[in-house]
Amino acid sequence: MTPYYVMQRISIALLLTILWAPSFLNAQEASVENIKATKFKGVKSMDGAGFYVSYMEEKATKQYRNFAFEVFDNDLNQIKKTTIPIWVAAKSIDGAYNGENFIAGFIEKQMAIKLAVFDTKGNLVKTKIVGQMNAAAWEEETLQPKLFSAGKKGFFIVTNIKEKKWGYSVELLDKELNTVWRKKYVPEKGVAMVWEAESSDELLAIVQTTRASLMSRKSVIELVVFDNKSGDLIFTKLLQGDGTVKLPSSILVEKDAVCLGGIFFAGDKMKSNNSDGVFFSKYSRSGEEVFKMQEFWASGLQKKINAEATNAKGLLASQPKAMLHTIVREGDTYYMLGELFKKAASGKGLALGALGGSDPGANISSLDFIILNIDAGNGELRNIFLSPKDKNTIWVPSAYGSGLALAYYAKRYNLFSYRFMEKSVEGENNIIYFNWGSGDPYIGIAMLGKDEVPVRKVALKKKAVKRGESSAVRSKPGQVLVYQYSKKEKKVTMWLEDL
Repeated sequence: MTPYYVMQRISIALLLTILWAPSFLNAQEASVENIKATKFKGVKSMDGAGFYVSYMEEKATKQYRNFAFEVFDNDLNQIKKTTIPIWVAAKSIDGAYNGENFIAGFIEKQMAIKLAVFDTKGNLVKTKIVGQMNAAAWEEETLQPKLFSAGKKGFFIVTNIKEKKWGYSVELLDKELNTVWRKKYVPEKGVAMVWEAESSDELLAIVQTTRASLMSRKSVIELVVFDNKSGDLIFTKLLQGDGTVKLPSSILVEKDAVCLGGIFFAGDKMKSNNSDGVFFSKYSRSGEEVFKMQEFWASGLQKKINAEATNAKGLLASQPKAMLHTIVREGDTYYMLGELFKKAASGKGLALGALGGSDPGANISSLDFIILNIDAGNGELRNIFLSPKDKNTIWVPSAYGSGLALAYYAKRYNLFSYRFMEKSVEGENNIIYFNWGSGDPYIGIAMLGKDEVPVRKVALKKKAVKRGESSAVRSKPGQVLVYQYSKKEKKVTMWLEDL
C-alpha cells in the first residue's frame, strides 16, 4: 500500500498552467530490444531501488524462448540481465514484487506451473515446478494461477483446483520457493475464484467471487481472511445480502484489522453501467464489522460535494463507478483515493499496446479523481472532494467487459490515470498521474494543499510517444520514469522526466 498520505482539508480549483518543455530529450535514456509483443507487461518500479523489465524474447527456437529479467538503477544504468529458457508455447502469469525479490510464473508443458525468483540485482535466486494447472483453465484466464506479494515472508500463489467443484489453493512460498503452508478452499456449490489479495505480517485478506458455473455472469462476492503465519481460515464475510452488493477495489490490511473500499449496487446484483454509491468497511481480526460507511451518489455524496466544488455539480448524480486505488491511514483519519469511471461508446481506447489484437473489447471513460476523508474511530464520512482532470478512454478485452473483472484488469495494467502519491520537496502531498486527454500525453501533478488543488501538466520531452503504447512509473523523488513500447521495433524506450 502506498505510504504517502492525503491531507485532511482539500478543496478543488483547477490551475490551467501548462509547462511545455523543449522537444529535445535531456533526461537519461535506456532501451530494451527483442521483446515479444504479447508477453510484455510494462516497466515496473522497485520503489526507489530502480526499475525492472520482465519479458519474453521475440527470437526463439522450435522448443524454447528465453524469459528475460533486466534491472536498471535510478539513473537508468543497466545493472544486469538474466535469462532462463521457457517452453516456446508457455503462458505467462502476472509476476509480483515484494520489496526484495521478483517472482515470475509460467504454464509449461503438461500444465506444469513453473516459478522463477530474482533479486533486485537481477540475479536468479531459484526456479522450480510447484504444481500443475487443471487443463480446463488453459483458455479461461480468470482461472489461471495468480501471484501476490507476502512481504518479507515471500509470495503467495493462488491456484484454481477442480475437485467436485472449482475451488482454489493458497500457498505461501519463501524466496527459495519452499512451501511454508498450503490451504485449499472448495465451495459446496459453484465456482470460486480469487480477484485480489493483500497481506500484513499477521493477516492475508482475499476478495473472492463464487459463480454458479463458469458461464454464469452472476457472482457472489466474499472477503476471506487467513492467518498469515499458519494459513488457518479466520473468517469469511459475504459482501452482499443486506439490500446491496458491494464491489471492493482496494484493501488495507492492518495488524489486527482489514479495511475494504469500493462501490456498491442497490438490490441483489451488479449493474453494467452505473453504481449507486461508495462504501468503506472495517473488520476486526475476529470478523466483527467495526463500522461501515455507505453513501449513495445522488442523495448523499452529491449534496456533500456541491457544498465544496460547484464545478462537480451533476457528476456524482449521474451514478458513475469508482476505482478506489488506495486506502491510507494518517492518525485518526482514513483516506480513500479513487478515480471515477463510466462505460463509454465502442471504439478503440487506451490499452497497453501489446494487448489489443483483434478483440473488439469494451471501452470505459476515466473521469475525475475522488478523495474521501473518513473518521478512523467511527467510520463517519467527514469530507469528499473531486480533483478534475481530462477524460481518458480505456479499452478492456471482451472477457473483462463488466463488473469486478473490468475494474481489476484496468488497475492491473495501469490503464487508469493514477500512478502514485509522493511528497514534494516542500512536503506537500501530490497525486502523480499519466493522462492522454484529447491530445498529447502528459504527466499531471495534483498538488494537494490546504486551500486548493492546482493541477500542473508537464508535457513529455519525447514527442514520438504513441497513444496506447506508453505509461509512467515511480522514480526517485522529483522525477518519474516514462516508457514507450513499439510493437513494430519490438522495443521499449525509457527516460526520466522532471516533475
